[in-house]
Amino acid sequence: IKSIASLLYPLFLTLVTTGIMLAYYLPMIPAIYWYLAVTGWMITVFLTLMAAPIWAVAHAMPDQASGPASARAAQGYQMLVGVILKPVLMVLTLFGAYLVSTFAVRVVASTFGPAFSSAVDAGSMFSLLSIIVGPVIFAIVVVIIVNKVYEMIFTAADHVLRFIGFGLFNLGEEDA
Repeated sequence: IKSIASLLYPLFLTLVTTGIMLAYYLPMIPAIYWYLAVTGWMITVFLTLMAAPIWAVAHAMPDQASGPASARAAQGYQMLVGVILKPVLMVLTLFGAYLVSTFAVRVVASTFGPAFSSAVDAGSMFSLLSIIVGPVIFAIVVVIIVNKVYEMIFTAADHVLRFIGFGLFNLGEEDA
């Protein structure tokens, strides 16, 4: 009995770890990415407040070719618009990411079984092992997809702002 228990313990540990990942980490992915995105936005607000006096000085030195607001001041307006629009875009992206992740997980759930069973030989000695490995691979794929989808919270707002001509800089929240 002891040898059987020592043989089954790694399989049991793998299933428990997978279950914990699905029960606790997977539902927290949207919140984790949201917290990181809000923190990145707060850093942008702080940097904008630090740059505001310098931006005011840029208005005091008008460029004759571009009118009262010089090219140096235009960058400040872009940053101000970005600070105002980014939270709205982040909220819209959060809802969009929920819809995309729901669809993506449903696609994986409906196609994973046939794909996995075609990859595993049903008559082999390892078919018992596939009972454990299949759900673990499924859980890993789902977690990777949900992580990738919720990364949109960082990237979508910046892409939209760049699309309308505001080249804002990344503060590293994508790398978090």
